[in-house]
Amino acid sequence: MLLMIVRFSVLILLLVSTAGVSFGSVELKAVGSGSVRYLGLIKVYDATLYAAAGATEESILAARDSFCLQLTYSVDLTAENFVEAGETILKRQHGRRFSQAVQQGINRLHASYRDVKEGDSYRLCWTKPLRGRQAPSDPDCS
Repeated sequence: MLLMIVRFSVLILLLVSTAGVSFGSVELKAVGSGSVRYLGLIKVYDATLYAAAGATEESILAARDSFCLQLTYSVDLTAENFVEAGETILKRQHGRRFSQAVQQGINRLHASYRDVKEGDSYRLCWTKPLRGRQAPSDPDCS
């Protein structure tokens, strides 16, 4: 489900930027950014996608290249808001049957949600698999 969220978020990124971040020893450049709005009016968060040099949309969606997705919230949201929105979207896009089939994983994901405040920023990072080596650990990526 997390990969599905990341894939959706990658597709909504519209504006190209040149800023970058470091993730372990990997330098990532901003390859897109955009805003998510509720009902087209209320800005919920800004998103920026950072990727390794040479990464393509296909390689990012297939998790073959390193990337980070950063969300910066424009409104306060409770954990319950995330649960309600997630359940609504899953049922709308996949139906009740799908939700029931993966309910255990969904419950684990919902249990991890935390309240966010306006201005909070979170970064989810993925490092492409390294042969025989452990992926870098970055305290800024959470």
